[in-house]
Amino acid sequence: MERKFDLFKLHSGEDGSNGWIWTEIDSNLLRNEYLRLLKYKSQNQIGREIKTKLNCGESTVIKHLIKLKKSRKRIELPLCIISELTRITGIDPSLINERINYLSCKTDTTGKRIKAIKNLNTSLCKILGSHIADGYMSKEYRIKLSDGRIDNIEVFTQWIKDVFGVNTIIKKEEDNTINCFYNSKVIGRYFEKMFGIPSGNKAHIAEEPELIKNSSIQFRKAFLLGVMTFDGGVNSSGISTILEKLNIKYNMRYNKKKGSWELNSTSGRSTQSLRDWMEFFEENTWKYERINFFISKKKYSIDKIKELFPEHHRGKIWINDVWNAIYKIKEGKIDDIRLELSMINKKVANTTIYKYLFILEKSGLIKKEGIKNGNGKDWWSETNYIMK
Repeated sequence: MERKFDLFKLHSGEDGSNGWIWTEIDSNLLRNEYLRLLKYKSQNQIGREIKTKLNCGESTVIKHLIKLKKSRKRIELPLCIISELTRITGIDPSLINERINYLSCKTDTTGKRIKAIKNLNTSLCKILGSHIADGYMSKEYRIKLSDGRIDNIEVFTQWIKDVFGVNTIIKKEEDNTINCFYNSKVIGRYFEKMFGIPSGNKAHIAEEPELIKNSSIQFRKAFLLGVMTFDGGVNSSGISTILEKLNIKYNMRYNKKKGSWELNSTSGRSTQSLRDWMEFFEENTWKYERINFFISKKKYSIDKIKELFPEHHRGKIWINDVWNAIYKIKEGKIDDIRLELSMINKKVANTTIYKYLFILEKSGLIKKEGIKNGNGKDWWSETNYIMK
């Protein structure tokens, strides 16, 4: 079912005339109906009626009415003035709604015209999921999205540009957090009025807006992709309901430190499970490429592996440490690798090393072979790891 937006909802009664949202439309329909209205009411009467509704100066309204009367084709007017004129003249608002192509607010620092989005689409759903996951919007509609990876920020900025025609500012902070900034009352009003997303601090949950929840599974999946691209938490009534609808298995646990629920796949090595999850990540992003690593049969360089599995600040060892150990000994058992790591004060359990050995073997950088030790009944097998 197509989800159409009533663009007149973007106006708020709290807006002063300086903060009104404007649009440019073909004036023929509105002008003709207004001229008919002038046969029964004076311009001043109409002006007083509109100014009372909008709680603004009468001269402000009259100025726009004169502009409409003199117009011949296209005209730029405040959205709220157009809305009141459709009410007074009896024009079907949907006819005007369809004629709106751009929206703007003169108080925005960018001062840029924003594409008027009239229907729900997948890219808009991705934007909403991303914003709910890791976005912030001030009461002045300064909007920020933060993440630790530039590829995620770049795909988000492309979504914003494709949907609304807005260029964002990207800035890397000293703590390596990457922020994406844009200032837009129009976009902020879409968040608020169409999807019920408030300004100010949000709880660490990803709750589906009702409009998306009641839409097609295509839009719900796009929203989930936006959430999963960033680091949004979920609660029992959040995005988990989408996964249940799609019969995708997941685990959920409560993170006391963050005060939120965390969701992950049931198995990190189940190819089918990973394929099910893959559609919830944007192609060519880091998370997408990591999942693809475990599914594909591609060979990878050590530099690509280090990029896909970077060093963690709380990790005792890194995949590069295990790779360097094998590079030095050329081949050896798990005890040989652990001994080599201890030479550089990297002391960890075998289970930790096995995790990285699995990745190195999967990438095609090393191979393993079974070795039989002993004779007769007294024998045991071990695995030898060999650098290719």
